[in-house]
Amino acid sequence: MNPKIKNYDPHLESRSQWRKADSRKADEVVSDWVEVYQLHAKFGEVEILKLWGEIAHPVVARRTARVFLKNDSLFVKLESSALKKRAFDAKNHPFSTIK
Repeated sequence: MNPKIKNYDPHLESRSQWRKADSRKADEVVSDWVEVYQLHAKFGEVEILKLWGEIAHPVVARRTARVFLKNDSLFVKLESSALKKRAFDAKNHPFSTIK
């Protein structure tokens, strides 16, 4: 063992003796950290943003400049003026697009 390692004790024979008795797996520590800081909602938001390319039509996904969440609402900034107009029309007249 390297004497530069914190808590190094040359008298301990194995690594398991060197490790603290209260050590835990990384996923347990991260889960506790997420729970303590109440980050479950943020992780959900990140998943939604990551999935935008799969949720949206490929043409829309390619023409998307920015996707973000604010006050539990999804905002999408489109680069194409034609797509902006169609989205605006669909928002104001949702049943006119159904045939």
